[in-house]
Parts: sequence; C-alpha cells; structure tokens
Amino acid sequence: METKYFNQTLRKLVYAGAARRYKDLTPSIVSRIETEVYTLCEQGRAKTFVLWANLADEIWDSGMMMGLGFGAAPGSLVNYCLNITHVDPLSYNLLFERFFDPAPGKTLEVILDVENDYVETVTKLIADMRQEEGSSIKLCESSSLACIPHRALINDLYCITAQPTDVKTWEMIQAGDTEECYLMGSRFAREHLAAIKPFGIFELTALEAMLRPGNMELLPQYREAKQQNRVWKCGIGAVDKLLAETYGLILYQEQLMTIAALVGNYTQFGTLPFMRTFFYGPRDSALAACREEFMASARDNGYDEEKVQALWERMERFGPCTFNKSHAVCSALTSYYCAYVKAHTGD
Repeated sequence: METKYFNQTLRKLVYAGAARRYKDLTPSIVSRIETEVYTLCEQGRAKTFVLWANLADEIWDSGMMMGLGFGAAPGSLVNYCLNITHVDPLSYNLLFERFFDPAPGKTLEVILDVENDYVETVTKLIADMRQEEGSSIKLCESSSLACIPHRALINDLYCITAQPTDVKTWEMIQAGDTEECYLMGSRFAREHLAAIKPFGIFELTALEAMLRPGNMELLPQYREAKQQNRVWKCGIGAVDKLLAETYGLILYQEQLMTIAALVGNYTQFGTLPFMRTFFYGPRDSALAACREEFMASARDNGYDEEKVQALWERMERFGPCTFNKSHAVCSALTSYYCAYVKAHTGD
C-alpha cells in the first residue's frame, strides 16, 4: 500500500513540476518523464524522491537558496521537475542513466549546493528526514553561491542562465577578464579563456570539463580544432553529429555512453558499465573484452569495420579523460552568471 502511494505521489509531483518548468509538455518531455518515473517506481525508489522533493521545498520555503546542481543529478528530468536541480537536462543532452544506476547495491546520491550561511540548518533538515535505505543526500563542501556578491542576485540565476546570450558577458569571458568568477578566476583559466574565446554555453562547458587535473592536455587540441574550424569525423553520421559539439573530441562520459547505445546497441543502463570500463578495474583486459563486444555489435548493426575501428581508437584515447557533462554544464552556467554579474555591476 505504501509503495503504491509513493509511486502515485511521485508521478503527481513530477507532472506538477513539469507544468511549472515548461510552457508545453511536448511528446519528448512526456516520454522522458515516463521513462524516468517508471524506472524509479520499478526500482522501489519513489519514496526516496518524494522525500527529496519535500526537503527541496522546505529549503526554498525557508528562504534559502540552492545552486543549479552538482555531480550527475542534473541529468535527471525528475530532479529538475522536483526543484532538486535547476538545469533542464533536455536542453543540454544530459542523461538520466548517468545519474541512476539500477545495479544492486548502488547508492543513489544527490549533492545539494546551498549558501554557506545555511549549511548547519540544511544539515539538520537532512538529519531529520527519513531517508530510504541505499540513498544519500549530502551538501557540497564549498558552495558555488559564495562567488555571488549580493544575495538578492541569486534569485536572478535561474532566469539569466536559461538564456546565456548576453553579448557584454561573453566579450568579458573571451577577454579573460574573469577574476573572482566561479572556476574562471585563476590565471591559468583566464589565459585559456582569452586564447580559446568560447562563445555559447556549450563551448564554456567544454572548457569547464578540460580545466581539470588530467584533462588539461586536451586544451591545445580543442583550441586548434576551434581556431581552424576542424572537426574530426569517423564517417558514422549519428556519431559525427554527437561529437560536432566538441569539435570531434570526446570530452564527456555521456558521449561515450551515447556512442555505446548508437553503435554498440547497448541497452540504456548498459551504457554506464561500458563508460566505466575506461576508468576502473584491470583496464587492459577489461577494455579488450569491451572492444570485442562493441566491434561485434557494430558489425551486427551494419557499420563499416574500418570506421568503427577508428572510432574505438578515438574512444580509447580520450576515454580516461572524459568528464561528467551534467556537472560541467552546471559549472559553466554558474561561471557565466558570475561573469554576468561582474559585467553589469562591476562586482
């Protein structure tokens, strides 16, 4: 009886949130909602998300602010509709399966980004909340909201980042005039902003993914590809379209997962173990087995073997450096907002 109640409640809350988030509930939005809600209910997770939604509502109703999102959680449309995260995953091609792993024993995790002054209060709210076993909700160690000089401006974050097209802001970012801006204030970051001159949130997201230890070696390759407008292609149309956003470089874990589904015919939740093969375990033996399976599936799907081989070599080269796109998008939008504030207030 309890399970049925929480399943029904989750569905109602998600559709109510979707009606607030979107002007029209298009078939693609409804399809994504149904996929996520069905999966969560089938996996016995509905109660967890209802509790998380109640916590998010309590935070907002108390006058506290939350950042856009952290980690893989922004990949879930359910999280977006429940006000747990604040970036539309459909607008940025983020994946629910990067966030939700149905494998037994896997912990479901959401990291909340709240103002530093309210960490103690929210910590108590979390402690008071009855959490579902196997789930975890925690606070990030350093709030992204700390970079915003005036608290009242935080309210504008959610509307400004929805349309990150302000010319004055992008001119400042391209000049590297981003001291004290979130993740863009270091000399190293400012030099690369000035060299690459990103325009548009997708290019800034790519930089956020590369300005990380272990990923910085990709910056010269990205800059050269952008400056020469040279996009690597493998000749497989769907893959080339996917990688065009990053000039043919594979920067995101979600790109690996999507390639696995498109070419290797992996199931929705089979793409996550595929992606992890590039990071964990006895890498050589695991990758060899993964390659054999991927190549065989690609042949069965009718793809040219030489093209698939070139694609695999690309994945093997870039795979260990790929970054979580959900997190990178939120970081890029927060960085943009900080730059927007600086461009228009001087703070």
